[in-house]
Amino acid sequence: MTYDVPFRHMQAIDPSSLTTITATLHALNRAMEDCRIAGVDPDHDPAIALLARHLG
Repeated sequence: MTYDVPFRHMQAIDPSSLTTITATLHALNRAMEDCRIAGVDPDHDPAIALLARHLG
């Protein structure tokens, strides 16, 4: 499985493709999976924090 942490960060900064709750949840889940695979703590990942804010 491939992971792309920088892509998730760019997606979080420019959320133009996150037009629905479903798309945002999918991006958030993929970002969490990317962090898990990359060995990054999702609780301290800025992309996850930004993606979560797009839900609110």
